Amino acid sequence: MNEAELKATYGVVSIALWGDLMEGEVAYPIIRVRPQWSQDMSDEDREAGLGPGWIKDLPEGRKWNGTEWFEMRKDPRRPGVISNEVSETWWAKQLTKKMYAGKNLGDLQVKVELVRWEVWSCTWFAHWTWDVGFSDVDVLESFRRFVSRTERANQDEGEMLDGMWMEKYCLMGAEESHRWHGTPDGSMDGGRTMPPCRCPHCKRRSIVTINH
Repeated sequence: MNEAELKATYGVVSIALWGDLMEGEVAYPIIRVRPQWSQDMSDEDREAGLGPGWIKDLPEGRKWNGTEWFEMRKDPRRPGVISNEVSETWWAKQLTKKMYAGKNLGDLQVKVELVRWEVWSCTWFAHWTWDVGFSDVDVLESFRRFVSRTERANQDEGEMLDGMWMEKYCLMGAEESHRWHGTPDGSMDGGRTMPPCRCPHCKRRSIVTINH
């Protein structure tokens, strides 16, 4: 996408974020990809009694299932391109997985949406960003600022749901800086190093990671 297409599709960096960026820091559009599909219920599902959201608009014996992930690219892709890739390549792989054997997956729906512009993207108990040549000290300062921004955003944009306060952006424990660490080889079970992570896996992808 060229600059005009990017702006038309995903907007631009907010003034608040722009003013908080360090010199040399880069923000990217973070895209949430949410595939959803229907499948046969298991005996456990029937015994548990699924809520309305699990079975809405489906025939008896079927339920909805789904997953999600985040995409943060230097060269952001159009939503239609992402959706087509999920519908063709990703979905074909799902249909062959042993865990879904005999469950008759169908009714695939793919939702692609902008979460926000940011510097760091979330994965399972970790955040990562593109390596722009920062020192370890600057990477940690960048992440500290990101966590503070996200905490403020959760205060402003969170909401009460069924009597519980629901935050919009999940930090997965990154609020506690003593949890920040790297890994020797990219494996969560391979020990810990001082943050940020610059293991061979990160270097191959040209990223830096902070696990927590």
